[in-house]
Amino acid sequence: MVLDVLLNLDWINWVIMPILIFLARITDVSLGTIRVISIARGKKYLAPIIGFFEVTIWLVAIRQIMTSTSDNPIWLIAYAAGFAAGTFLGITLSEKLSITDLLVKVITKKSAKPLIKALKAKGYGVTDVETSSKKKTSHVILTIIRSADLNEITHIIKKHNPNAFFTVSDVKQVSKKVHSNHKNPFINTEHLHISSFMPHRKSK
Repeated sequence: MVLDVLLNLDWINWVIMPILIFLARITDVSLGTIRVISIARGKKYLAPIIGFFEVTIWLVAIRQIMTSTSDNPIWLIAYAAGFAAGTFLGITLSEKLSITDLLVKVITKKSAKPLIKALKAKGYGVTDVETSSKKKTSHVILTIIRSADLNEITHIIKKHNPNAFFTVSDVKQVSKKVHSNHKNPFINTEHLHISSFMPHRKSK
């Protein structure tokens, strides 16, 4: 019985076309997500190229659906599922392709030397700013990384300074190439002593 169903199944309408539509949607939505991220990062030459292929694939997929005489709901499900999967894949690819540059700022109260040594051993450039106020001294560590390196950086921070406070922010543009062997503008470790910007009040 199952064999008869398989033999009589309209494979083009129920299997092949839905798969092709799904794959087309994944591809064009992934490209669209990367294009939007590229625009946000100021990559004005990459974004139009991606946009060309994105809209071409979209036109092929939508034309196939609009001109078809089939009322097969599987096509619509494949179209919607491809959109959802393409969004996820596009974000993942943008991270893996290192389209995004990130600034990692680590604030620690204890000695930052082990953490700095570990970061430099992995090839990351680091700037260590030692800040001092009336009551305490802390370290602010700065480094620019590729988004693909974020997990590695986070692991290093938690391993060598688990109680450190750190933030990660997007960097739209850097002044020079920063990703050769993890190098960035913060090439040398420098120690700066910065006193509190606010004047101390005299006790009455």
